[in-house]
Amino acid sequence: MPPVAILGLASRYHWVQLPDQFKVFDNPWIIGAAGVLYVIEFVADKVPWVDSIWDSVHTLIRPVGGALDRGGVAR
Repeated sequence: MPPVAILGLASRYHWVQLPDQFKVFDNPWIIGAAGVLYVIEFVADKVPWVDSIWDSVHTLIRPVGGALDRGGVAR
């Protein structure tokens, strides 16, 4: 299970108290999307040719995501 879904479920069932900026994680849509994306990632990792395509696409996406993440932190 992905950390976002675990954190969302823990917040939703009042196992942890999240700061206000992280309250979005207990939204059922966010928990569901995290679970679905986890299943897609898991399946894509197990099928050989899908795994290669998945890795190729993410080779382009990861640096952009990292740059956007760093840009948001730097502000």
